[in-house]
Formats: sequence, structure tokens, C-alpha cells
Amino acid sequence: MREAFWEAGDEWWDEDVPDAHYLADAPINLEDITIDFLDLLEKLEPYGQQNPQPIFYVPYAKVWYAETMGADNSHLRVKLEDRNGRIHTLIAFGHGHELGEWEKDSEHRLLVTVEENIWNLQRRVQLRLVDHRQI
Repeated sequence: MREAFWEAGDEWWDEDVPDAHYLADAPINLEDITIDFLDLLEKLEPYGQQNPQPIFYVPYAKVWYAETMGADNSHLRVKLEDRNGRIHTLIAFGHGHELGEWEKDSEHRLLVTVEENIWNLQRRVQLRLVDHRQI
């Protein structure tokens, strides 16, 4: 019985099936992820075990630029362009080895969390990658 199960699985399982599965809390378009949206999300804090940070499904994102970062280049910083031409920053910790999947103008579906990034006294929205699939 066990062998039949594994043989059947081998027939339909392929490389495109993800190893991990996540549930998105809501779909959102990149153009809707703004400082005002971030302010609304902050009202849900603090996040923790009983109140996990929301995960959003972004059905379309186009890569404008991608680079590795970190001392060992193990992370990615990706600039994404929304349909209105605005640029959004995505950080992907531990995904530096995937740089080739983030070529300019490639299109992706994303699962992300939305975070605040303050740098040089400027408050910005930053996306953190949970998972992605190239379209």
C-alpha cells in the first residue's frame, strides 16, 4: 500500500509544486500598498503567536531591478514596478541564490508582509517576501 502511494505521488508531483504552503490573509495590488495602508496595518499590532502578521497575495509584480545584499550576498533587494509605474522595495532574506529568477521585466506572483522602513529620517513601505512564483 505504501509503495503504491509513493508511486502515484511520483506520477503527479513535479518541480513546480512548492515545498511549503502558506495561506494569504487577503489579496492586494502593489499600487494599494501605501503609507496610509501601512498606518492601518499598524493598528493590528503587536504581532505575535496569537496575532500573526498578515500575509498578502500580490497577483502581479514586475521586476524593475534586483540585487543581492548582505556580507555573503545571501539576501535580495528587489525593486518592483506596479501598473502605475511606481516603485516598491521587496526584501527577500535568504533568497540571494535566486537572483537569476528576478531578471528585469520578469513578472511574479508574491506572498508578502508589509513593513515600515525608516532610513535617513524618511518613512517608507517595505515588502518582505514570504514566497513567490514567476508568471
